[in-house]
Parts: sequence; C-alpha cells; structure tokens
Amino acid sequence: MRLCLVLLVLWISSIGTAAYAESVKLFGTVEIKRPLNAPPGWLAVMERNAQNSIFKPENKLNSSTTWGELKARLEKLSRMEQLRQVSLFWNKWPYRTSIEAYGKNYWAAPYEFLKLSGNCKEYSIAKFFTLRELGFLPDHMRIVVVMETIRNIAHAVLVVYLEGDAYVLDNLSNNAISHTRYRNYEPRYSVNDQSRWAHIKPKK
Repeated sequence: MRLCLVLLVLWISSIGTAAYAESVKLFGTVEIKRPLNAPPGWLAVMERNAQNSIFKPENKLNSSTTWGELKARLEKLSRMEQLRQVSLFWNKWPYRTSIEAYGKNYWAAPYEFLKLSGNCKEYSIAKFFTLRELGFLPDHMRIVVVMETIRNIAHAVLVVYLEGDAYVLDNLSNNAISHTRYRNYEPRYSVNDQSRWAHIKPKK
C-alpha cells in the first residue's frame, strides 16, 4: 500500500512538472511542439548512445572516476546541486570544434565525447544523458540550439525544468542559471528524446 502511494505521488509530480515545462516561455519565446523527426544528427546520437552507453558502473569516465562512483556521489545531492555538479564535471573536457574532433559537422554521443571531446552540442548531450541516468525525466529536459546575439554565433545548451523554472546548463558557465537571466540567447529549436519544438520570438 505504501509503495502504491509513493508511486502515485511521483506520477502526480511528473504531471505537474510537465505542465509547467509547457507553460514556461523559454527565453521569452512562443513554442510550437512537433514530432521528433529531426534533426537527424540527434536521432543518430540517441541510437549510438543506446548501443554504446558509458553509463555502466565499471566504466571509467576519466582517469580516477567510474560512472558507478560518480553516480553514488551525485545521488546524495539535491536535484539543484546535481545540475551544478553534472555541468561542472563535463565542462572540464576541452572545447573542440566538430571539424577538429570529427572532421565534419557532427553530433557526438557521450562515448565519443569522452574520447575526443567536442563543442557546445556535445557538452549538452553528455549532460542530458547523465541527468537521465540520475532519474530526470526526458520531459523535463531539452537540448536548445540558440543564436548568441552578442557574437552572432550558433550555440547549444541544456535546459532543465525544475522547481517551477527552467535552468540553463552551459559549457560557458559551471552554474545552473535561470533562463530569465539570459538576454543574448534566442532559441531556434529544442529537442529531447520525445519531441521537437520550434521557437518564435513574439513581436513587441
């Protein structure tokens, strides 16, 4: 009986989080939800990650840490602190462009990022799958491709919906920062492993 009550509370909680995820205007935009049929690079990442997962207890993530050890440490932390620590852990990898690392424009799975590193997409992808292994629901996370308007360049971040807000995990910062504090990120599209969203900035 007690187990049933716990499962019921978790189910209700997940519905509530999904509802406010849909209601948050990410970076101040209007969202249009679409089926997950693109981009093909992301679809290929999900397939390769399923076939070559680094998230096995004995797998070494760096010279001193296995996934089992990292997971055990992270599971003792609050959800918000997990965001910070996961972002900090992966941000230690050196930045490399897709051309430098893979010889072409590429979306790398975590096992590839582990070996060759990558760019902003790869940091976001590694964080997405790490948090999913820690129990974050896919509905509560998105990889968001943005235009960084100060430098006028494309960029990618992971956004996690938590405690009524949307927090940005960025390879340019080790903190988890509310999306409302960003003025120079204009999202083009976002994805998780279930859906894709187009983003439109409303006219003033």
